[in-house]
Amino acid sequence: MKKLDKQIREDIAKIAVLDKEKADEMEKFIYGTDSDIDWALNTRIPEEEIKFYPGSIKGPMPEDDPEAYGKWYYENQPPSAYKDGHVNAADLGAKFKYMKPK
Repeated sequence: MKKLDKQIREDIAKIAVLDKEKADEMEKFIYGTDSDIDWALNTRIPEEEIKFYPGSIKGPMPEDDPEAYGKWYYENQPPSAYKDGHVNAADLGAKFKYMKPK
């Protein structure tokens, strides 16, 4: 890993001679820690935003009514789990053809 790291830093230094801005972007992309994944791993969701599936007319389990569960799951995502507070149903793997935004 140290050898790879050394090679990457050397390559970035060569690029910096020609284009400092591009080299800075590459260094930030490779070594930066402000990605969406880092943000998500460091985010705590307040307890009051966590909800439990109440069930549907067909039964208490998600398997009893997958469409109702998918809609409930989408509508009850904790807002603080997303940078902008908005959920994309496709990101959740939900059948978003049943979803209607609030």
